[in-house]
Amino acid sequence: MRVLIQRILNNDETWQGYKLNPTTAYGKRVWDNPGKQFQSLDEIINFYQLQNVRELGTKYTYDNKDQKYGVETYEAILN
Repeated sequence: MRVLIQRILNNDETWQGYKLNPTTAYGKRVWDNPGKQFQSLDEIINFYQLQNVRELGTKYTYDNKDQKYGVETYEAILN
């Protein structure tokens, strides 16, 4: 099953931890630890035993007050 790993850019321009996008992992074993965040990409890969991880990129947007928002996304296979 393909899942997305994401982390969000905070308002102070620091990054939150990595976590699985819940809509891509629905019904899988990730729900034992919903919302669990990891400090590094390697940690989340090892914890969930993910395979074939690839970066999809980072998407930045701005609101009407020039506040920057970002989402960094990776795709992986969860067995």
